[in-house]
Amino acid sequence: MAEHEKCAEKSVETIPERFLATSGAGNRIGKIYVDYLRNGKAQTTATAFSARARPGMGVSMPVSCEQLSDFKSGVQRTVQTAREYLSFQTRDP
Repeated sequence: MAEHEKCAEKSVETIPERFLATSGAGNRIGKIYVDYLRNGKAQTTATAFSARARPGMGVSMPVSCEQLSDFKSGVQRTVQTAREYLSFQTRDP
């Protein structure tokens, strides 16, 4: 099992009411989908730090395994909050 998959599974096991690692829009209603499959070479996804196309959706943000427990929602980082959040980071996410 790859490190990214272990991190995703640990998050799901620790806080199953908040996270899931099963793809499919119907599976993630009210939960944050931890997409560990998009961390591999040549995978396609929205670029990091890109805003979602629909109103009310979050900004695509890389997060560490340690940060996952702080997330309450998939829209926690928005175009209004992402820049401020990143300005306080001391390492490149």
